[in-house]
Amino acid sequence: MFDQYAPFIIASYAAFVVVIGGLGLYLLIDQRLQKRALAELEARQPKRSSRR
Repeated sequence: MFDQYAPFIIASYAAFVVVIGGLGLYLLIDQRLQKRALAELEARQPKRSSRR
């Protein structure tokens, strides 16, 4: 019954997995870059003392 549609269905699922996997990978890489940038900004800030 699904023989003629099987290649389309398989290709659709494969494309979905590739797109979602790519987005997940992008988010992980971006998270690491943002954490690194934030750490660099925090390191450049002058230290504040609690005394006035």
